[in-house]
Amino acid sequence: MASTASAIDVQIAPIGDLVMSRLTKSEALLLFAFVVVAWGVNWTVTKLIVMHVPPLWTAAIRTGIGALTLLAMLAVSQQIKIPKRGDIPVILAISLFHMVAFAALMTTGLKYVPVGRSIVLGYTTSLWVAPGHGCCSRRIYRRGKWLES
Repeated sequence: MASTASAIDVQIAPIGDLVMSRLTKSEALLLFAFVVVAWGVNWTVTKLIVMHVPPLWTAAIRTGIGALTLLAMLAVSQQIKIPKRGDIPVILAISLFHMVAFAALMTTGLKYVPVGRSIVLGYTTSLWVAPGHGCCSRRIYRRGKWLES
């Protein structure tokens, strides 16, 4: 039985230009497994850190490290963009609610709740967004239309 390795197109952006690269199926699965393990380990490590550092400081340190890392990566790839004035409210809303509030609540919850339960609660948050938007907005949704928001 002959085995054929299928390739997956991936875009890699070195210093400004988009270049097409090919990943084999096994390479893609290996990267996927790495991401799954990294996310799982992240929660466990955060739980251990929260035992010694206050939750809000844990979130602040983690966010700072991430921001500096992304800034360095964008600087090296020459992809730093200054947001337009009209984009600032959206950036602030996403930053405050998605990043700051989630990180603060997650690290505080990890102090009191086991890691496994925290992961389930944390990653199902996105399931609450559409119904929550329907409850909090002035828009009237017909049956099933909230799935499209």
